[in-house]
Amino acid sequence: MKNYAWAFLILFFVQNTNGQNSLHKIWDYRFGGTKNESIGKLISTKDKGYLIGGSSASGISGDRSQPNQDTINQTDDYWIVKLDSNGTKQWDKRYGGNRNETLSSLTPLPDGGYLLGGTSYSSASGDKSGILKGQYDIWMVRIDSAGGIIWEKNYGGDYYANLSKVILTSDNSYILAGWVVSGVSGDVTQPSKGAGDYWVLKVNADNGAKQWDKRYGGESGDILTSVEKTADAGYLLCGTSDSETGDFTAPLKGLNDFRFLKISSNGTKIWDKTIGSCLSDFGPRLISLHDGSLAVTGFTNAGICGDKTQYSWNTSQDTWLVKTNSSIVKIWDKDFGGSQFETVQDLIERDDHGFVVVSMSNSPISGDKTESNLGETQTWVVITDSTGNKIADKTIRTNGNDIRSFVVESGSGCFTLLVQTNGGIGGEKSQPNWDATQVSHDLWIVKYCDSAFATKTQSLIAKPSAKVFPNPAGDFIQLKSSGNDGKISTVRIKNSLGQILISIHDLTFQQGVSNPIDVQKLPAGVYFIEIESGGQTVLQKLLRQ
Repeated sequence: MKNYAWAFLILFFVQNTNGQNSLHKIWDYRFGGTKNESIGKLISTKDKGYLIGGSSASGISGDRSQPNQDTINQTDDYWIVKLDSNGTKQWDKRYGGNRNETLSSLTPLPDGGYLLGGTSYSSASGDKSGILKGQYDIWMVRIDSAGGIIWEKNYGGDYYANLSKVILTSDNSYILAGWVVSGVSGDVTQPSKGAGDYWVLKVNADNGAKQWDKRYGGESGDILTSVEKTADAGYLLCGTSDSETGDFTAPLKGLNDFRFLKISSNGTKIWDKTIGSCLSDFGPRLISLHDGSLAVTGFTNAGICGDKTQYSWNTSQDTWLVKTNSSIVKIWDKDFGGSQFETVQDLIERDDHGFVVVSMSNSPISGDKTESNLGETQTWVVITDSTGNKIADKTIRTNGNDIRSFVVESGSGCFTLLVQTNGGIGGEKSQPNWDATQVSHDLWIVKYCDSAFATKTQSLIAKPSAKVFPNPAGDFIQLKSSGNDGKISTVRIKNSLGQILISIHDLTFQQGVSNPIDVQKLPAGVYFIEIESGGQTVLQKLLRQ
């Protein structure tokens, strides 16, 4: 009996060690100034780089190259930073008026430009030409590929309007989806249905002119957080609500549910559905999947009840992942958490149809969490298979307090995170905070690749494919590639902490074999070789004897 127990423990240890060690940091950079930066969004760009979006009060300092529009009070402006595929800054721009702007949306456009969106408290001033319609308006700024303004326009009612997401339409328009607290006024053409309503606008892509607006809600607070395009050219709205009247006819399953509302291409309601536990469910993030189904993730303080089929790891709140079909019929659900709080941040589908689920966590090692925090609240990443079963998890450690985070896929088996943190050098973070006191926050971008994913799919090595030999290695290694006599742009050898120990540029091949790489200075151990070629990143494991 004891032998069986030991066999089980050894198997458990090996499986979990392999899973945790498969995620490896490729690079990281921080961007900011001497005052506070707040996170807004991260997107991939056509050139395989990145666009960071947020809000900044810093003025010219650190990575900021332009002064704030409000030079007296130094309130926040929209701030974007364009990076290449290696995380190197190419340019930055700020957009704002005489008061506060908070960026919440970045959308890549077919012409190579971008659509920026968020809320504005400014009157007509600086980059903003429209008169403030309420206390906070939605402010959209369309820019070209170099950051030049094409048009900007604000939308709102007599009180508060908030933007959550933008959808591009097939008729040269944009769908702006968010929520509003306002009566009939300004751009709001329908009366309030409760404390706050879902609000959808359609605007012209060439000049931002409003075509129509619709609001949806019930007797209570309805907060729209996501929208996805549907196969019939309509839209699926998703948010949190505790209403049971008006446009929300499906009965609540708890105190607050994930509320889905299907609308046609002209904004007419078709149906509404709900996913929920018997308690409170908040912050849903909705994505469309490769097979036409949907995944939604949020956070909940419920155990097994309603649509939730797994126990919570604590009495606070866990991350909850649910897969449904296109009609919001649940297929499965999973709970992820530790002994303290988890608050979901973002969700993407991987190439293998598994998921990357990103949360903020202040849990120690407990439940699904296999690494403790270094600072206070930290970003926590869970990797799952296509049925939601956890494969690995990673705590993205800093020595500070991290507020929010976003994730994008960065090639097969790789993903890149943007984190708002006040951490300095420590944990996974290799650069100091621009504020030496570490009171203000910067925007920190960090890329990871999953070596286990590369082994499973055998697709991380793009043309030309390359294999390291000998492996285990002695004093020298080479790369072998069938039929390749060109160059691989960059080869980096890293340790398990992601630190670069050897970096070689333009490695030459002759008859499919590279020039030798000297690894004599590396102590015996396990290393990772990162190969960049043709804009793709490859990760292989190397054993040094």
